[in-house]
Amino acid sequence: MDGGELRLDLDAAVRAGSDLHDAAERMTRLREGAGELLATGGAASPWGRDALGKAFAANYDPYAEPVLRLWHDAARRAALMGEQIVAAARRAAAVDEAGARRLDRTGGL
Repeated sequence: MDGGELRLDLDAAVRAGSDLHDAAERMTRLREGAGELLATGGAASPWGRDALGKAFAANYDPYAEPVLRLWHDAARRAALMGEQIVAAARRAAAVDEAGARRLDRTGGL
């Protein structure tokens, strides 16, 4: 904002939204890959069932599922946010262009 004007760099906003969406897709792929290995590996209790393994499980099990769920949700929400940024930037530019056309038709200020 400069001198009371708000300027939108449409290309930068669309690029930022697209970059966020791309990052969210990478998060999703990681969750489906490494995250799923963590989920299935944890269910198999690879740390064993002796006293040390049980101690590890007691500190792992309560947090594994919530962390994996949050990982999934964060990726989904980031993708949605990226899409919304792109859509909002394009809508703002379209509204601005429509206003400029109306102003041109009236002969300006």
